[in-house]
Amino acid sequence: MKTAQWFLLSGLLILFLFKGLQPAFSQIGTDFANYYTASWIAVHDRGETIRLYDPSWFALKARELGEAQGGIFRPFPPPTALLMIPLTAFSMGVAKDIWTVMNVLILAALVILFRSFCKGNLPAAAIILLGTGWGVVNDVYLGQVYLLILLCLALSIYLFVRGRDIMAGLLAGLFVPVKYFPFCLVVLFLIEKRWRAAWSALAAAAFVILASIFVLGWNLHAEFLTSVFASHMDGQMANPFALSYQSWNSLLRTLFIKDQFLNPNPLVDWVDGFSAVRLLIMVAVVSTLVVAIRRDLVSAPGVGSRLALLFVATLLLSPASASYHMLILALPAAAIWPELWNDSNRRTSMILSVSYLLLGLIPVAALEHLSLEGGWRLLGYPRLFLLMVIFLSLVRLVAARRQHTVPEAV
Repeated sequence: MKTAQWFLLSGLLILFLFKGLQPAFSQIGTDFANYYTASWIAVHDRGETIRLYDPSWFALKARELGEAQGGIFRPFPPPTALLMIPLTAFSMGVAKDIWTVMNVLILAALVILFRSFCKGNLPAAAIILLGTGWGVVNDVYLGQVYLLILLCLALSIYLFVRGRDIMAGLLAGLFVPVKYFPFCLVVLFLIEKRWRAAWSALAAAAFVILASIFVLGWNLHAEFLTSVFASHMDGQMANPFALSYQSWNSLLRTLFIKDQFLNPNPLVDWVDGFSAVRLLIMVAVVSTLVVAIRRDLVSAPGVGSRLALLFVATLLLSPASASYHMLILALPAAAIWPELWNDSNRRTSMILSVSYLLLGLIPVAALEHLSLEGGWRLLGYPRLFLLMVIFLSLVRLVAARRQHTVPEAV
């Protein structure tokens, strides 16, 4: 088993080094340019912050600062513009290099932290993180911020299970106004009736929002609430039919909504079908989540399974997802790791482990080149269906625990 672990870890490390770390130093990319440009405007051109959601103007600014492909701030929430403020003292290229080094240091810190979740098993901790595959690769390569968010969430859970609720809440709430996924921890705190943790998280989120309003002005936030937020939650991106989003919104649009240019050959041209099937899926997932969590509260003293269910369900129902969003799954994977491979859970554990690795390693971007249309489009959404498999496997794991008592990490 140890030989297999080290063999797998070696392969994942090679992928990370040659596809993530090495090219990260050779180009900037629009992802990092989006964050950097918004922060640069917030510091050096505060009078123009109201124009952050103007795509033409923002793209021009990004080009002026050093990214030839430009950039776009929409649909980010306004507090996103605060993220890279400390790096605006440097040029965009230097700032990207600094951020890449910081991402590597954060990754190392996460391996050490996850080792405590995995009962001291260092290879398992590293595999869980590097096993997100293109998630961690693209986070570092593109200059994304999900490793930093993951570190805050992992520290929050680490402190939460040790009774340090206020600090746990502050760390959980810090990124709620920026990326939404951290709100899962607020829900977890409420489920566990840990009120100090929940209120601390909400207070931290409120502080970030107030700081954003102070720096960027209210008008930008009003524009986000009135013209950006709703369309984003509905999956209305530049191309809402894109395979890369791997969401129910994207899949159901390609199946039921005809677009002369972006989707000329749907399976059925039925707009009402899109809304009806989407609602049905949402109700089914949420109902299953509620039932599973209620059962888990009775049968499990720890929070690992509930944490996993919340994060997987959130990703499953998100209006759009990217490879680096899958990094968030590393936290619940580490939290439930000690429960896996229990004699009563071998089959479910194998399904979870294989699905987790496939989720990270399947190159979804390459599927765009297949030009799938109509019903064949279903083959282009492996990440979405693997998320569903993981979600249902977690539900099964919770159901099985009613008959067997098993250890949990957190």
